[in-house]
Amino acid sequence: MKKLLTFGIIVAGLLLFLASCQNKFIIEPLPEPGDTVSFSQNIAPIFTEQGCIGCHYSTGQQPDLTPDNAYGKITGMGLVVEFDLVQSKIYYNPKPDGEHYAKYTLAQYQLVNQWIMDGALNN
Repeated sequence: MKKLLTFGIIVAGLLLFLASCQNKFIIEPLPEPGDTVSFSQNIAPIFTEQGCIGCHYSTGQQPDLTPDNAYGKITGMGLVVEFDLVQSKIYYNPKPDGEHYAKYTLAQYQLVNQWIMDGALNN
């Protein structure tokens, strides 16, 4: 009886542990199909909002993320690969739970996701 009770407690604990695990990057629904994310209106402002320009311009660290230069630097340095999130460093480096100094919010992460999947256009 004691072994059965111990086994039951272990199983219950394991189930509680597994139930508490969650994916931190559950992506909420993206904008409606046909709504294209704009680099100039949606993506470039993220770099200002998150303080990226403080390092990626003021201190000379590449890429230069100022609004006039960000697209050319990001694409020129191969930091984004159209339609490929895995190969796009601009997508996963400042992710919300990453180690990078500046981090995207979940909403910003989703915008960058859609922008890349839209073809990473200079729009």
